[in-house]
Amino acid sequence: MEAVYGWIRNIVCYLCLFNIFLQALPGENFKKYVRFFGGLLLIVMVLGPLADMANLSESFEQAWRLGSLREQAEDMRITGQGIEELREDKINEAYRKELKRQVEDVVRAYGMEPVKVELQFSENAEGIRGISGADLQISGEEEDFEKKASDIKNELLEVYHISAGHINISIQE
Repeated sequence: MEAVYGWIRNIVCYLCLFNIFLQALPGENFKKYVRFFGGLLLIVMVLGPLADMANLSESFEQAWRLGSLREQAEDMRITGQGIEELREDKINEAYRKELKRQVEDVVRAYGMEPVKVELQFSENAEGIRGISGADLQISGEEEDFEKKASDIKNELLEVYHISAGHINISIQE
């Protein structure tokens, strides 16, 4: 019985303090919002002990935990997707750099020096498929430049399957 008296005492004290707070508000603009919020608090105060008697608080806590865990799982899934996209971007970037390095090595193998190497890549939904075009600017000895350029072009055609029309080699003097 003491618990019921304590419950009623808490409700009466709340109502008294709430009405004092309402009287202290300057103006009518916010009173309807404060009354709404105060009404929600009163409902929680009234239903709290009733929920405890019916063990609803445990059900509410369990539902709250479950909702919280679902939200955390969704956040982790979204974060995982972001990490996967970042990882794919890093892999694609490393792949591009490696292909550029390989093309530069092909040029160096013919005794020429790559000044500028620009590669165009073909991509699909999974990422980079391969090189679709190459613009090379090379420097080196002028003797047999045409033959060396032709050999470089043929090697790029053979190794990377780039069509002949998409390989441009120019010399820088």
